[in-house]
Amino acid sequence: MSESPILPPPLFLARAAARPSTPAATTTTAAAAAAASTPSSTDASSLAAVEQQQAQPVHSDGFVPRVALTPSQVQAIEQLQEKLNVPGWTVRQWRYIHEGGCLARYLRARDWDVEKAHQLMLGTLTWREEFKVHEISPEDPLIVEEGLTGKTYRHGRDRAGRPIIYMKPRFQNTKNYAEQVRYTVHHLEQAMRSMNLHEGVEQMTLLIDFQGYSVMNAPPMSQTKEVMSILLNCYPERLGLALMVDAPFLFNMAYKVVYPFLPTETRKKIHFISGNQQSKATSLSQHIDLETLEHDYGGLVKAKYDSAAYTKAEAEELGRFKAHHADLESKETDVPPQKA
Repeated sequence: MSESPILPPPLFLARAAARPSTPAATTTTAAAAAAASTPSSTDASSLAAVEQQQAQPVHSDGFVPRVALTPSQVQAIEQLQEKLNVPGWTVRQWRYIHEGGCLARYLRARDWDVEKAHQLMLGTLTWREEFKVHEISPEDPLIVEEGLTGKTYRHGRDRAGRPIIYMKPRFQNTKNYAEQVRYTVHHLEQAMRSMNLHEGVEQMTLLIDFQGYSVMNAPPMSQTKEVMSILLNCYPERLGLALMVDAPFLFNMAYKVVYPFLPTETRKKIHFISGNQQSKATSLSQHIDLETLEHDYGGLVKAKYDSAAYTKAEAEELGRFKAHHADLESKETDVPPQKA
């Protein structure tokens, strides 16, 4: 039973430098997917071998998707990659485009419509530069202030290996709504950096604890809509699960407003959990091991949030992460296409 301070899950350092898929790699994936669609044998070992063949990386960055791609999906990825293979990108944008599984996520978010996924990607890249996502630091004084009370933090992973972001609105401590959004984006970025791409992890889990939720700490509807828009349009297919614990009537009213704007697949990821502690623990344990779940929800973790310890750990992790990737990128020969 843990009694140490709550610390964020480690950032994933084993990631390979990103680069676009090669024709050979893509052809191999397509061929494997085609073979998997028409197995020659129905015995368990043959099917297992086919599944292993099918789930090959589309890009040469070590990412292996958990859900194997069909030939038509591989073709859609190739088409989207071709649309994006144009001059004008910064190195930062180029690496984002070719991050493990990125193109497939954007296509899934738009039902594999290449043009719609292309527009979604362009919108994301513009937003990331305008929002200056790359400049957000855990040691930024405004970020530190937002994190003093433990209203949002990352801790542990769910049963699928996804990093968990805890959100506790009752600990709201500022009225700077723009900075609150920036603080949320900071945690989304850190959660992405802690995903183990080599194990096919590309999503996160949100656990939102509504105990003490009231009009005093509820965000304005405009802020709720902005965060929802960022999640859906700038982090497509990054949400694996949203666990709403003890959601009150006030939140339910707000949820009804945004519900019509949520994609069907996103709605399926949202679970409302209530009842006594045993009931909540039973529901939550379906998604999070009790060894990882906090004690307040029936889990075994008794660690407490300490802002200084958490900020120090985040800063050290991010420093190692950036140094590791700077070293990888210094050896990377792939660069964005240049203008003629």
